[in-house]
Amino acid sequence: IGNHVNTILTVNTALAITPTSANIAANSDFSFNYTGGVPPVTYSVPTGGGAFIDPAVGTYTAPATTGAGTVLVTDALGHTSTASVNHYNPLAISPTTITLGINAVQVFTGSGGVGALTYAMFSGAGTINATTGSYTAPIGAGTDVVQVSDTIGNSVTATITVVSSLTISPQTLNLPIHST
Repeated sequence: IGNHVNTILTVNTALAITPTSANIAANSDFSFNYTGGVPPVTYSVPTGGGAFIDPAVGTYTAPATTGAGTVLVTDALGHTSTASVNHYNPLAISPTTITLGINAVQVFTGSGGVGALTYAMFSGAGTINATTGSYTAPIGAGTDVVQVSDTIGNSVTATITVVSSLTISPQTLNLPIHST
């Protein structure tokens, strides 16, 4: 009979969000992306306790609190893909700067981050306990830097100025009664 019908069939790859999970510090931004699907896509946050996402480009802003959330990307045909999000407090160390005498001991305290925290010497001649954060100054003056790191690669540092000795000057002072 000779009748022919030509049809163009477009096959799109499945919609996928990347990454499928993310650890994001509170009050920080993070960019989600997608592959496949049928544009345009829309990003949303069905759960997340105050998180916000730009629906057009996928820039996610974590809330000020810790917790979990979900990011959803939806394409023009209604197909979806999700990512899980963990909001955590930013990694910090205390104190951030300190002056110590030689051989003095100072315990540094890390907070926030993800997982177990580990302490290490970043530079200098002192020593630090990797688990407790207990630092011992070296026998000579100088500047040391200690670092605390979490399990996902975040790290922060503290600076120690080590002085050879602390002195009070004058060592004695005689003041008449009622003088300043």
